Amino acid sequence: MENLPQWAQLMAMFFPLTHLTMLARSLSFSLFSAKMLWPLIYLLLFWAVFFPLALYKMRQRLIK
Repeated sequence: MENLPQWAQLMAMFFPLTHLTMLARSLSFSLFSAKMLWPLIYLLLFWAVFFPLALYKMRQRLIK
């Protein structure tokens, strides 16, 4: 990611796949540290917001 331009790096930080990749790499190489808590918190917040929204929209479409 450090090879990307600054604007693309900032944009990538909004996508959950970036955080998931960072966590997967750190866990696969046993390099998990306190620094990895922020991606974990981001993913949990993303899930807490968008999972209920996805369920709501799915139920709304199935009922109609």
